[in-house]
Amino acid sequence: MKRKVIKGALYGFLGTYMSRYSEYDRYWLFGFLVSDLQHLRIDLLASTGGSAEDSPDSYAIALAKMKFRDQVAKARLSVSYVRAAELELVSEPHTTRESSMAIRATDIA
Repeated sequence: MKRKVIKGALYGFLGTYMSRYSEYDRYWLFGFLVSDLQHLRIDLLASTGGSAEDSPDSYAIALAKMKFRDQVAKARLSVSYVRAAELELVSEPHTTRESSMAIRATDIA
């Protein structure tokens, strides 16, 4: 049962994180990331530190951590139940555009 609930929280997390409401400076956050990003791995369980408004990258990290914890709480799970949670943002070559971004949720135990 817990595994199903965790999967639901993951889908909710990715849906809210990638939504058009993820904004930076009043624009879609990922529009800022796709041109410069090569590889970014985010430990979703690590504490948030520093200013989240410094750059699109730091804002994306802080937002991912916040949205993940929010979705886990909405699923009525304790974050302590999750052993590891990482989000990997990777810019990959694309045939029709300069680059595209792939998002992988990895190592949810």
